[in-house]
Amino acid sequence: AEMKMFGYGFWVLWTLVVPFVSSVQEHVQIERKKSTIHRKLTTDFDILSQLYTDAGGSGWTSKLNWMTGTPCPSGAWYGISCTSDAVVKFDLAGISMIGTLPSQLGLLSALTFADSRRNSLTGLIPSEVGILSLIHFRIGENSHSGLIPSELGMLSQTTIFGIYTNDLTGTLPSEIGQITSVSTTFRLNANLLTGSIPSQLGMFSLLANGFRISENNFCGDVPSQVAALSSQVTTYSVIASTGIGTACPTPTPTLAPTQPSPQPTPVPTDIPIPSPTKVPIPQPTS
Repeated sequence: AEMKMFGYGFWVLWTLVVPFVSSVQEHVQIERKKSTIHRKLTTDFDILSQLYTDAGGSGWTSKLNWMTGTPCPSGAWYGISCTSDAVVKFDLAGISMIGTLPSQLGLLSALTFADSRRNSLTGLIPSEVGILSLIHFRIGENSHSGLIPSELGMLSQTTIFGIYTNDLTGTLPSEIGQITSVSTTFRLNANLLTGSIPSQLGMFSLLANGFRISENNFCGDVPSQVAALSSQVTTYSVIASTGIGTACPTPTPTLAPTQPSPQPTPVPTDIPIPSPTKVPIPQPTS
């Protein structure tokens, strides 16, 4: 009877404990999920807050709800779209942005659409953008300067690429030709780029609409691979660049600085030479 009673008590205890433990585990999982979402929102909030600060957010002509609450869900902040808890798009074209784009944009890991055209942005293009899975990337009609980061060649999913009408200088990295996903438009016209046109740009086999790299300072001939794009796209603009058809200047070799030859130490001539001293010769004794 005692064993039966013990068994019954154990069964009652088991029926109470198991649901309680399951409830606790489920609660913990929910809280962990909430915590993860909160951290993600906080991270995206911090990144966009940095953009707001660096790009003169106080003077934007459209900034509804910015710096209020969180950027997600979609539509909470002007120009920002989200999927679940992640920012996937910022469309901030023509809102009087002034300043720079922060490197932290590369931390928006879910971002697929970035558009800041027709503003007054300056400074370098953040190389960190190259690690994103951007489909749409347009920062044209600004005043970005400096070199084009070779890391942009890692944008393997980009179909629209536009960094035109800026003040970008230096040569065009051949890595840009690795953006073989570009299918709609490719524009980097109206900059201050120099050097030859990389033949790798002819690898844009999917490009259908526009290919514009004119209004730069390129030199040399147009590679045949690039010239072939003229029969592939609806808008082809290359030749209107200063220097096209003329030989690129031969780079001046950088010579290692020469070290001056060591000079012999001069021998002083005004040191008096002492007269020899006579040593007496001993006489033999008889």
